[in-house]
Amino acid sequence: MTRHPSTFAAFEMKDDAARPELLTDRTEAGLLVTIGGQHQLSTMARLPEFVPAGSVLVLNTSGTFFARYPEAELPSGAQATVHFAQMCDESAFKWVVVVPAGLETGDTIRLPGDATLQLRQPHLVRGVQAKWEDWGELWVAHFRTRKLCFDGFQAEYGQPIRYPYDTTDWTLGAMQNCYSLRHTSAMMNNGGRNITLDTLETLLARDVHIATLEMRTGVGVDHEGIPLPEFVQLDPLNALVINAAIAEGRQIIPVGTGVIRALDWFYELQDCRVIPGAGWCTNVITPEDGTWLDAWVSGMHEPKSTHLAMGSAIMGEEIMLDAMVTAHSAGMKFHENGDTHLCLPASCA
Repeated sequence: MTRHPSTFAAFEMKDDAARPELLTDRTEAGLLVTIGGQHQLSTMARLPEFVPAGSVLVLNTSGTFFARYPEAELPSGAQATVHFAQMCDESAFKWVVVVPAGLETGDTIRLPGDATLQLRQPHLVRGVQAKWEDWGELWVAHFRTRKLCFDGFQAEYGQPIRYPYDTTDWTLGAMQNCYSLRHTSAMMNNGGRNITLDTLETLLARDVHIATLEMRTGVGVDHEGIPLPEFVQLDPLNALVINAAIAEGRQIIPVGTGVIRALDWFYELQDCRVIPGAGWCTNVITPEDGTWLDAWVSGMHEPKSTHLAMGSAIMGEEIMLDAMVTAHSAGMKFHENGDTHLCLPASCA
């Protein structure tokens, strides 16, 4: 299975493209529109002009919580930063966390507010303990607090996740999508970051429909660079909206790579419909495996990202590479805080 197409791996970006600053006015973000292999540069303010009437835009309503705790105390007494990566159950007591390397099962980490994390077992994916870049190792841990529930604890003591290249102390509000509901994700679902409420109102006025699901995006990848399993749920009403569009031949447009993975996971190939439900999404979309989806709204991804293999499955590797070259040549911004890419099939021209 090809994880990173070689043509993308050879493509290098400028530092300022790979490390953009967060925009305060999201409508100013750049928009690359790819329709059937033809590319057009625009801005997010014009997104509704390119989305066909009758389409269904599928959004992830999971919002970002305070996942970063820089004043944790390790068993040795040393201070370190700990990240809450993924909630394992609705009780909010069992978590996947990211901690510095070298800890052992049973170790207790002290957090502000007299809270603790007790490490229960390494978080294994495909038989290997998962890691998150240079931040540390992933463990399953039990969270305890004497004073507050987790929501109260994280609101008082936590900070938003900070990407390694960004030293700005952003507020949690700056790390939310405008349509976020429950705060259940450690990381922002960046595919929709540049969509505003005004944009959604304009889309609805143009007869574009909205469906939602919840995918709790965590942190970390396995030893092959593959995203870790993430909890996702799709309710029957939103599945009905999506299935009606499929049956009528209307366009389905997932917003964000997580939504693409989720929709592909919920899809029943034999019946040509999505099945509502909930569970841990483990699939990774590649050109070899393919996908039933043929459109996306997504951020601009780095050359060695698995997201580009996903884009190649949707639009073809040649078109994906050409789109990336076009975006880079135009000075568009990549990575979490960057510009947006709308991809549609030739039938939408």
